[in-house]
Amino acid sequence: MKVQNRIPETDERLDRSLLEDGWSPMREPKSVMTATFFSIPLMLLNLIITIGVIQAFSPFTLEEFGFSNDSIQITLNLLVFL
Repeated sequence: MKVQNRIPETDERLDRSLLEDGWSPMREPKSVMTATFFSIPLMLLNLIITIGVIQAFSPFTLEEFGFSNDSIQITLNLLVFL
């Protein structure tokens, strides 16, 4: 398995052909870190939508997930990591 940290090169002939047909290139992030940073708002939006769907179709409450009116509680079972 290869891990790449950069965007692969484009085919110049295909790139010219698409530009001639009226396509415009997308602005892409320069690195993986900037792509991750810019995706955080989308992650938060996805979290809100997911919680809304759970609330609409499931009898679970947010208190069962560790949320209450004045605090958030997170419990980690360290035996799982051993």
